[in-house]
Amino acid sequence: MFDFKPAVHRFVTLGLWTPEWAQKAEFPDLPSVGRFESKLFDPDTWKPQYPNPAFLSGDAEDEFWAAKQVMEFRDEHIRAIVQTGRYSDRRAEEWVIQALINRRDKIGRASFSKVLPLDRFRVENGRLQYLDLFSHFGFGPSREYEAEWFVFDNNTGLKTPIPGAGGFGVPAQARGAEYGAARIKLSQDSAKTVTVFLRNSASETEVVGVERTHAQ
Repeated sequence: MFDFKPAVHRFVTLGLWTPEWAQKAEFPDLPSVGRFESKLFDPDTWKPQYPNPAFLSGDAEDEFWAAKQVMEFRDEHIRAIVQTGRYSDRRAEEWVIQALINRRDKIGRASFSKVLPLDRFRVENGRLQYLDLFSHFGFGPSREYEAEWFVFDNNTGLKTPIPGAGGFGVPAQARGAEYGAARIKLSQDSAKTVTVFLRNSASETEVVGVERTHAQ
Protein backbone atom coordinates (compact mmCIF):
# COMPACT_ATOMS: atom_id res chain seq x y z
CA MET A 1 0.00 0.00 0.00
CA PHE A 2 3.08 2.28 0.33
CA ASP A 3 4.06 4.00 -2.96
CA PHE A 4 7.81 4.49 -2.51
CA LYS A 5 8.73 6.68 -5.50
CA PRO A 6 6.11 9.43 -4.96
CA ALA A 7 6.90 9.39 -1.24
CA VAL A 8 10.59 10.06 -1.94
CA HIS A 9 9.71 12.93 -4.29
CA ARG A 10 7.49 14.46 -1.65
CA PHE A 11 10.20 14.09 0.99
CA VAL A 12 13.03 15.56 -1.12
CA THR A 13 10.92 18.56 -2.19
CA LEU A 14 9.57 19.12 1.33
CA GLY A 15 6.06 18.42 0.10
CA LEU A 16 6.17 20.85 -2.84
CA TRP A 17 5.93 18.05 -5.43
CA THR A 18 2.55 16.42 -5.88
CA PRO A 19 1.40 13.84 -8.46
CA GLU A 20 -0.13 15.20 -11.64
CA TRP A 21 -3.51 13.69 -10.84
CA ALA A 22 -3.55 15.49 -7.50
CA GLN A 23 -2.68 18.80 -9.16
CA LYS A 24 -4.79 18.75 -12.28
CA ALA A 25 -7.58 16.23 -11.83
CA GLU A 26 -11.00 17.83 -11.78
CA PHE A 27 -13.28 15.85 -9.54
CA PRO A 28 -16.99 16.69 -9.54
CA ASP A 29 -18.70 18.21 -6.53
CA LEU A 30 -20.86 15.12 -6.31
CA PRO A 31 -20.58 13.11 -3.08
CA SER A 32 -22.01 9.98 -4.71
CA VAL A 33 -19.24 10.03 -7.36
CA GLY A 34 -16.19 10.87 -5.27
CA ARG A 35 -12.71 11.11 -6.80
CA PHE A 36 -13.50 9.53 -10.14
CA GLU A 37 -12.60 11.14 -13.46
CA SER A 38 -11.42 10.28 -16.98
CA LYS A 39 -9.54 13.30 -18.31
CA LEU A 40 -6.19 12.41 -16.73
CA PHE A 41 -6.76 8.66 -16.72
CA ASP A 42 -3.89 6.95 -18.60
CA PRO A 43 -4.13 3.17 -19.11
CA ASP A 44 -0.36 2.87 -19.52
CA THR A 45 0.51 4.49 -16.19
CA TRP A 46 -2.53 3.53 -14.12
CA LYS A 47 -1.95 0.93 -11.44
CA PRO A 48 -4.19 -0.58 -8.77
CA GLN A 49 -3.76 0.47 -5.15
CA TYR A 50 -2.83 -3.11 -4.31
CA PRO A 51 -0.44 -4.96 -6.71
CA ASN A 52 -2.25 -7.35 -9.02
CA PRO A 53 -0.16 -10.18 -10.59
CA ALA A 54 -2.38 -10.15 -13.68
CA PHE A 55 -1.32 -6.56 -14.43
CA LEU A 56 2.30 -7.03 -13.36
CA SER A 57 2.95 -10.02 -15.63
CA GLY A 58 0.76 -9.01 -18.58
CA ASP A 59 2.20 -8.06 -21.97
CA ALA A 60 0.87 -6.29 -25.06
CA GLU A 61 -1.04 -9.39 -26.21
CA ASP A 62 -2.73 -9.71 -22.84
CA GLU A 63 -3.68 -6.03 -23.00
CA PHE A 64 -5.08 -6.53 -26.49
CA TRP A 65 -7.24 -9.44 -25.31
CA ALA A 66 -8.49 -7.47 -22.30
CA ALA A 67 -9.18 -4.36 -24.38
CA LYS A 68 -11.33 -6.40 -26.75
CA GLN A 69 -13.53 -7.38 -23.81
CA VAL A 70 -13.72 -3.79 -22.58
CA MET A 71 -14.61 -2.42 -26.03
CA GLU A 72 -17.57 -4.80 -26.29
CA PHE A 73 -19.35 -2.59 -23.75
CA ARG A 74 -21.05 -0.08 -26.05
CA ASP A 75 -22.38 3.28 -24.86
CA GLU A 76 -25.87 1.91 -24.36
CA HIS A 77 -24.55 -1.00 -22.31
CA ILE A 78 -22.61 1.32 -20.01
CA ARG A 79 -25.64 3.58 -19.59
CA ALA A 80 -27.87 0.64 -18.71
CA ILE A 81 -25.36 -0.70 -16.18
CA VAL A 82 -24.90 2.66 -14.43
CA GLN A 83 -28.65 3.22 -14.31
CA THR A 84 -29.03 0.08 -12.21
CA GLY A 85 -27.27 2.06 -9.46
CA ARG A 86 -30.34 4.34 -9.27
CA TYR A 87 -28.47 7.54 -8.51
CA SER A 88 -30.75 10.10 -6.90
CA ASP A 89 -28.72 12.86 -8.58
CA ARG A 90 -29.00 12.75 -12.36
CA ARG A 91 -25.75 14.73 -12.66
CA ALA A 92 -23.87 11.97 -10.87
CA GLU A 93 -25.33 9.34 -13.18
CA GLU A 94 -24.30 11.25 -16.30
CA TRP A 95 -20.81 11.91 -14.92
CA VAL A 96 -20.15 8.24 -14.22
CA ILE A 97 -21.54 7.19 -17.61
CA GLN A 98 -19.35 9.62 -19.54
CA ALA A 99 -16.27 8.86 -17.43
CA LEU A 100 -16.62 5.13 -18.08
CA ILE A 101 -17.12 5.72 -21.82
CA ASN A 102 -14.00 7.91 -21.96
CA ARG A 103 -11.96 5.39 -19.98
CA ARG A 104 -13.13 2.55 -22.22
CA ASP A 105 -12.02 4.43 -25.33
CA LYS A 106 -8.63 5.30 -23.82
CA ILE A 107 -8.05 1.64 -22.94
CA GLY A 108 -8.97 0.53 -26.46
CA ARG A 109 -6.87 3.16 -28.22
CA ALA A 110 -3.79 2.51 -26.06
CA SER A 111 -3.94 -1.29 -26.30
CA PHE A 112 -4.79 -1.43 -30.01
CA SER A 113 -1.78 0.79 -30.76
CA LYS A 114 0.72 -1.71 -29.33
CA VAL A 115 -0.08 -4.61 -31.68
CA LEU A 116 -1.65 -5.00 -35.08
CA PRO A 117 -5.27 -4.93 -33.87
CA LEU A 118 -6.59 -7.42 -36.42
CA ASP A 119 -9.13 -9.97 -35.27
CA ARG A 120 -11.97 -12.29 -36.34
CA PHE A 121 -9.91 -14.02 -39.03
CA ARG A 122 -11.75 -16.31 -41.43
CA VAL A 123 -11.48 -17.62 -44.99
CA GLU A 124 -14.34 -16.67 -47.28
CA ASN A 125 -14.47 -17.23 -51.04
CA GLY A 126 -10.79 -18.11 -51.12
CA ARG A 127 -9.67 -14.95 -49.30
CA LEU A 128 -8.36 -14.37 -45.80
CA GLN A 129 -10.71 -11.89 -44.15
CA TYR A 130 -10.22 -9.93 -40.93
CA LEU A 131 -11.55 -7.00 -38.91
CA ASP A 132 -9.28 -4.05 -38.07
CA LEU A 133 -10.46 -3.16 -34.56
CA PHE A 134 -8.60 0.17 -34.58
CA SER A 135 -10.73 1.57 -37.39
CA HIS A 136 -13.81 -0.50 -36.43
CA PHE A 137 -14.07 1.35 -33.13
CA GLY A 138 -13.36 4.74 -34.70
CA PHE A 139 -9.78 5.29 -33.49
CA GLY A 140 -8.47 6.03 -36.95
CA PRO A 141 -8.98 5.48 -40.70
CA SER A 142 -8.76 2.11 -42.39
CA ARG A 143 -5.20 1.06 -43.19
CA GLU A 144 -3.64 -1.00 -45.93
CA TYR A 145 -1.92 -4.21 -44.87
CA GLU A 146 0.52 -6.52 -46.65
CA ALA A 147 0.61 -10.31 -46.48
CA GLU A 148 3.42 -12.84 -47.03
CA TRP A 149 2.43 -16.47 -47.57
CA PHE A 150 4.08 -19.68 -46.42
CA VAL A 151 3.61 -23.43 -46.42
CA PHE A 152 3.74 -24.41 -42.75
CA ASP A 153 5.08 -27.67 -41.36
CA ASN A 154 3.16 -28.29 -38.15
CA ASN A 155 5.63 -30.94 -37.00
CA THR A 156 8.80 -28.86 -37.26
CA GLY A 157 7.40 -25.32 -37.13
CA LEU A 158 9.17 -24.51 -40.40
CA LYS A 159 7.58 -21.85 -42.62
CA THR A 160 8.59 -22.09 -46.28
CA PRO A 161 7.93 -18.87 -48.24
CA ILE A 162 5.71 -19.08 -51.31
CA PRO A 163 7.45 -17.02 -54.04
CA GLY A 164 5.34 -14.26 -55.56
CA ALA A 165 2.40 -14.81 -53.22
CA GLY A 166 0.94 -11.56 -51.87
CA GLY A 167 -2.39 -10.02 -51.09
CA PHE A 168 -5.10 -11.81 -49.17
CA GLY A 169 -6.24 -14.41 -51.67
CA VAL A 170 -5.10 -17.80 -50.34
CA PRO A 171 -2.49 -19.04 -52.87
CA ALA A 172 -2.76 -22.51 -54.43
CA GLN A 173 0.40 -23.73 -52.65
CA ALA A 174 -1.08 -22.83 -49.26
CA ARG A 175 -4.36 -24.54 -50.16
CA GLY A 176 -2.56 -27.63 -51.45
CA ALA A 177 -0.56 -28.21 -48.27
CA GLU A 178 -1.95 -29.46 -44.97
CA TYR A 179 -1.15 -26.13 -43.37
CA GLY A 180 -0.52 -22.64 -44.69
CA ALA A 181 0.32 -19.36 -43.01
CA ALA A 182 0.03 -15.66 -43.77
CA ARG A 183 2.20 -13.05 -42.08
CA ILE A 184 0.45 -9.66 -42.08
CA LYS A 185 2.08 -6.29 -41.47
CA LEU A 186 1.79 -2.60 -42.19
CA SER A 187 4.22 -1.46 -44.85
CA GLN A 188 5.57 1.30 -42.56
CA ASP A 189 5.75 -0.78 -39.37
CA SER A 190 7.41 -4.17 -39.78
CA ALA A 191 7.94 -4.64 -36.02
CA LYS A 192 4.28 -5.50 -35.52
CA THR A 193 3.02 -8.58 -37.34
CA VAL A 194 0.21 -11.09 -37.14
CA THR A 195 0.76 -14.60 -38.48
CA VAL A 196 -2.45 -16.49 -39.24
CA PHE A 197 -2.23 -20.28 -39.55
CA LEU A 198 -4.63 -22.15 -41.84
CA ARG A 199 -5.49 -25.85 -41.97
CA ASN A 200 -6.83 -27.43 -45.14
CA SER A 201 -9.26 -30.30 -45.41
CA ALA A 202 -11.24 -31.78 -48.27
CA SER A 203 -14.15 -29.44 -47.54
CA GLU A 204 -12.67 -26.19 -46.24
CA THR A 205 -9.72 -24.01 -45.26
CA GLU A 206 -10.04 -22.85 -41.67
CA VAL A 207 -8.11 -20.56 -39.33
CA VAL A 208 -6.51 -22.60 -36.53
CA GLY A 209 -4.03 -20.21 -34.93
CA VAL A 210 -2.88 -16.61 -34.59
CA GLU A 211 0.59 -15.45 -33.50
CA ARG A 212 1.47 -11.81 -32.84
CA THR A 213 4.75 -9.91 -32.61
CA HIS A 214 5.09 -6.34 -31.42
CA ALA A 215 7.69 -3.69 -30.74
CA GLN A 216 9.30 -4.02 -27.32
